[in-house]
Amino acid sequence: MKLFQKMATFNMIRSLRLAAVGQNVIILSALALLIGLNILVSLFPIRIDLSNGKAYTLSSATKKIVRNVADTVDVKLYVSSDLPPALAPTKTQVVDMLQEFHKLSGKIRVQVLDPKKDQKVLQEAQEAGLTQLQFSEQGQDQLNVVSSFFGIVLSYQGKSELIQQATDTTMLEYELSNAIFKLSRSEPMKIGIFGMKSDDPQKDPIGAFRKVFQDQFTLTSIDVTEKTPSIDPSMQTVVIFDDNKKKFSDADLAALKTYLNRGGKLLVFADGVWVAQDLSKVDPADHNLFSFLNEYGLTLNRDLVLSNSSEMVNFGNGTVSFYVPYPLWLKTNVYNPQSTYFTNIPSLSFPWASSIRYKKTPGVQVQPLVLTPKRSWHQTENFVVSPRGIPNPTASQQGQFVLAADAKLKQGGELVLFSSSRFIQNEYLSQAGESLGLTLNILTDLASNGALSGIRSRAATVYPLPDFSSQEKDQFKYFVIFLLPVLFALFGGIRLVRRNK
Repeated sequence: MKLFQKMATFNMIRSLRLAAVGQNVIILSALALLIGLNILVSLFPIRIDLSNGKAYTLSSATKKIVRNVADTVDVKLYVSSDLPPALAPTKTQVVDMLQEFHKLSGKIRVQVLDPKKDQKVLQEAQEAGLTQLQFSEQGQDQLNVVSSFFGIVLSYQGKSELIQQATDTTMLEYELSNAIFKLSRSEPMKIGIFGMKSDDPQKDPIGAFRKVFQDQFTLTSIDVTEKTPSIDPSMQTVVIFDDNKKKFSDADLAALKTYLNRGGKLLVFADGVWVAQDLSKVDPADHNLFSFLNEYGLTLNRDLVLSNSSEMVNFGNGTVSFYVPYPLWLKTNVYNPQSTYFTNIPSLSFPWASSIRYKKTPGVQVQPLVLTPKRSWHQTENFVVSPRGIPNPTASQQGQFVLAADAKLKQGGELVLFSSSRFIQNEYLSQAGESLGLTLNILTDLASNGALSGIRSRAATVYPLPDFSSQEKDQFKYFVIFLLPVLFALFGGIRLVRRNK
């Protein structure tokens, strides 16, 4: 009996040892497999973007631009080592994005440089035009301000483009693709200017526009005459300015229509109502563009749009200045989220703007680009433009209006309309220059024939919780509180019933 017990004990111990050995083999095999997979992934990295709309994947437009580059593009990220800790994740995201560009094409050469650690690199960054940015950092007892570099310089065949502040990763892909596209073009893009002629540069109402854009494009004034009855089709885009002086003739409109129908691009700044700068006179606009715009599904209304979200305007004289909010110079940041035009455009100012209506038109796809804040209103007659006399609107008069719209033709033409002729005139530009920045984005996209279209904002969509009432919140809270005890009670009851059987 004792012999059998000893044999049984021996067999049990041997079985346990064999089981332990088998378990160790499994663990070691699993570790070896994990290490092997880790090495394999490091050699052949795999990235899966599960975000909504593939927010972290380079767009097809970017891939096309990068792969068509003929020569090496040097991309240098100048970033200081003393960045605030809060910006460390942003630096990682920027470096990762630059590496994505490099992986698309070996012609995109990326360097990350620290101007604070190398005097030569500091001098190089300053000569390129980069300046240090001010970042606030919360210390133990006080708020500290840190000056650091965080910008990108792109160079190609002796030309360069600058991204002064690369901290906004949401639209960095667009900025990089835009810069590479402009650098790699063999010829500058041609922009035609229709209207707003000035022989004196000092009195040119769009002098700021010309100064900024002549470095990016070849600007040419357009005149339709008997000798030149049409618009040169080599013009990538034509900009039309209403200045309340030029009335576009039938020949002008015919040339514009032919150009647009053949695939041309138009950017129009026009008023529905003209307001004198000193507010002494208000007249219907007389540019003769209303019927032309209407053919492409855009109706420029003869009204004035107002909003409590407005600019502070100086209505003083030469000796006394006083600033008051002026509802007829409205501010807005309500943009079409599907459009890529609004890169780094926090807000826009529209002086004396009219509203735009758009309608379905065969062969034309129309969409709004810029809208007013929701609590806006408009005047359709008996216009009151003095800041002290503007009546307050009733609740029924308030709504939302379209200030800029886009019409795309099936044959490739495109028309973008802004309902304020003064949108980019010198005297009405906001201090931040957002109007010129937006215009540059639009003209670059139009002149590139949509090469930059489709580049998404790199931000994953966050879906907030539904807006529950207090009663619904209480019901949900108590449901969750009692759910777990009820489940345990049911489980215990089922086990008890089975045992009694």
